[in-house]
Amino acid sequence: MTGRVQNKNSKIGRILHIAREFGPVAGAGGIKDVTWGLCHATANAGIAVEIFLPHYRKVDDYLLHHDLTLNESVAFVVPMDYGPYVHAEHVTVSTCQIAPNLCLSLLKADSFRYLAEAPEKKIVRHGIYQYTKAEAAALGNASLEGLGYSDAFAQNVLLVKASLLTLAQVPWRPDLVHCHDGHAALFPLIAQVGMEAYPPYLAHVPTLLTIHNAGKGYHQETAGLDYAQSICGIPKNMAKTVIEACLLEGAFDPLLAGGIYSTAVNTVSENYARELRETGLDALTGWLGHTYAGRGVNLIGITNGIDLCAHDSTGSPCAGKEALKKTSITQLKDFKDTESDQKYGDLSEEVCRPLFTFVGRLTAQKGFDDLHDAVSRLLDEDEQAGLWGLGNGDPRIVKKFQALAKKYKDRVCFIEGFSEFHANQIFASGDFFL
Repeated sequence: MTGRVQNKNSKIGRILHIAREFGPVAGAGGIKDVTWGLCHATANAGIAVEIFLPHYRKVDDYLLHHDLTLNESVAFVVPMDYGPYVHAEHVTVSTCQIAPNLCLSLLKADSFRYLAEAPEKKIVRHGIYQYTKAEAAALGNASLEGLGYSDAFAQNVLLVKASLLTLAQVPWRPDLVHCHDGHAALFPLIAQVGMEAYPPYLAHVPTLLTIHNAGKGYHQETAGLDYAQSICGIPKNMAKTVIEACLLEGAFDPLLAGGIYSTAVNTVSENYARELRETGLDALTGWLGHTYAGRGVNLIGITNGIDLCAHDSTGSPCAGKEALKKTSITQLKDFKDTESDQKYGDLSEEVCRPLFTFVGRLTAQKGFDDLHDAVSRLLDEDEQAGLWGLGNGDPRIVKKFQALAKKYKDRVCFIEGFSEFHANQIFASGDFFL
């Protein structure tokens, strides 16, 4: 089973990115840095760049801070067929110019139902991937805080369908659609086999799927095969063939579907691609890389670039690691707790050699339980080593790092929350980034 033949040789004048994160506008992990840097670099090269992003509540803070004004572009209704009932999402799309040649489109839906927890309620979302404390309280279940949204598959389908319907109304056409991770991986499948009235050209536009993390838990899969068929809008006469072709470990897998239906697939480094294609480490993905190989899908590795100036806290890109570390640790002394960001512990310039750092979502899925145990042992064995971390997530793991900061005075600093400024300081200052 393969997707339709697409033209790989057309000249590229406009690229559309579809993602759940975009730099300081909205981010929770590494995708935000890749999309932000890649979009700006491509725009600087003279190519028109569009990015479609969900309109999270936190996006408005960025727009206000940078004095950016949104212009409403289009509005439409997205059919979301859950099987037992059909729900229609009213979506509005607003745009603004982020930089020369770079336009941000925000896709905003009505408050989305939390189907599994409280189907009769509509709770305002605050997070990107996880339940916040406020959402957990509104749903009457404190244990949800820090867990991934149970309706994540539906959120991703809504993003893809809304992107397709936006393209049906805007006056421009992309020469390439760049789909980031499992969140957007279903774009080529739904464009090619979906039964909603999408423009026919979208079935043939070249698509690139970038897999930022192929590990289990990041595929955005669903075990509900009938649910996947109905919500994706796959015609019933094609459902068995399409769904079965996209099964990985018994679940409908967007990363496998994206590999089959996209023009090309890449991941974040040459070595990671080799591990998935050729080694037993692919077991950690459910054998996605080997399944690709068996289907004739060529997984390419392209190392992510990095904008060094974006992570410089000294004002001089050539200042060097020691200057960066000294400046950042000095500025850390002036940290003021806010409602969203709280600092635990501190760092001394005299120690913290080497300085280990991390930025991310604190979940067991990402290995933060293991990181805590390993770093605790390291700090006991090496009195000069230090740790500086930033993130939020599972309250159980958050408390572990809070306790670590309390135990190792001047050697561990943990900031619960997220800010682009402190993330950049951490990137710039660390001797080892974990």
